Amino acid sequence: MKAFVSFAVLAAVFIVAQSCDLHPSFTTDLYRVSGITNKTAPGHKVELLNITYDSVGQRTLTYYQSYTAKYGTAVLRLYREKVLYAIDYVERACKKAPQTTDFVIPSLPETASSERSAIVPGAQAAENIVVQEYVFNQMGKEFTVAVHLSLPDCFPVIAYKFEGDLIGKAPAVHLQQSLYFFNYRPSATAGVFVLPSFCGSAINVTEEEIRNEFEEVTFF
Repeated sequence: MKAFVSFAVLAAVFIVAQSCDLHPSFTTDLYRVSGITNKTAPGHKVELLNITYDSVGQRTLTYYQSYTAKYGTAVLRLYREKVLYAIDYVERACKKAPQTTDFVIPSLPETASSERSAIVPGAQAAENIVVQEYVFNQMGKEFTVAVHLSLPDCFPVIAYKFEGDLIGKAPAVHLQQSLYFFNYRPSATAGVFVLPSFCGSAINVTEEEIRNEFEEVTFF
């Protein structure tokens, strides 16, 4: 029996696995559920985020929406300029730090294996969505990720992140995080990356300080 099972709404109609290349630039809303375990987890956290990737300009923007204590804040990473900003639109305040990591185009790793494909039924046959599951290790074998992508457009639908190496195994360890994507758009609007005027007086901090305050979304 396969280790990862697609969510219950999938129809029992399976198709041949296909390869999938993600759009290099896109915008999507998502729910991030963290702190999950195999048992009831009273301390788990739910966040509603909006993420924009721009591979041409090598920049990303993560905006924190409702269901989070960081509502009205965003993290802007400008990889070419090697700088990142934590922006508080409510308090009209900005923090600035060096961006030391390189930009990575969101894509499936070469080691990703296609596990299964299925059809999410729509109201009409023409609205059916084909979804394929891919499984791969992340950070060596510290984590295992199972991500579901639509075909042929290859937009993310849902992703699970488990602790440990679970390739070919049952998920006996804790589920660390789930990501649920919606309102996906295969493009990036340049205007969202414009710094607000109040960031002209941004406070200089360390990169670690911003990373500790704002957990980066990593699903590839």
